[in-house]
Amino acid sequence: MKRNSMTLYVGTDINSQRLHITLAEKAITADIIQVNENNVDPGLLEISPDGQLPLLVDRDLVLDIASVMTEYLDERFPHPPLLPVYPVARAKSRLLVGKIEQTWFPLMEALLEEKTDEKINELMNQILQLTPLLEDNTFFLSSELSLVDCAVAPILWRLQQMGVDFSNYSKLLQAYADNVFARDSFQASLSEQEVYSELTDDI
Repeated sequence: MKRNSMTLYVGTDINSQRLHITLAEKAITADIIQVNENNVDPGLLEISPDGQLPLLVDRDLVLDIASVMTEYLDERFPHPPLLPVYPVARAKSRLLVGKIEQTWFPLMEALLEEKTDEKINELMNQILQLTPLLEDNTFFLSSELSLVDCAVAPILWRLQQMGVDFSNYSKLLQAYADNVFARDSFQASLSEQEVYSELTDDI
């Protein structure tokens, strides 16, 4: 069986779904290998002994940082672009992604370990600080979906699966979530072996 030059090793974590969305949004063909504790691919351990996920292998290039992976994919496959063309706008998008990674992601991981109202409210307060950015745009900082939204979507989806009703916090956020969840790229991230949709059973 012929393999693509690009291989993506993924788990059921936030960043793995983020990479799924990016690939689907840009219609990139890659071999996607689902890894779990009962099915550790030998190829992954040869490349990354600690089993770091997600992991992107493109010929001789190996990337294990999600933000670097998504930007690499955006630059290697430039259409459609998932970052703004102009330097100032690109910098703002990168800053926003950095804030999401540094604040939202750890809070979401803590919430997945133990669901409490306090943790939900702490994360929602962080999200609501950025929700005004949606007042003038369909997506965060843009009229088109970007790498910012690829990072945001897995967080909102997990919160919704936990029973969080965004309309109780912000109708703007609810409309945004409905819009992103309906996209083919997001649905593709769920349908890939249905690993993300199965997370609902664990919450």
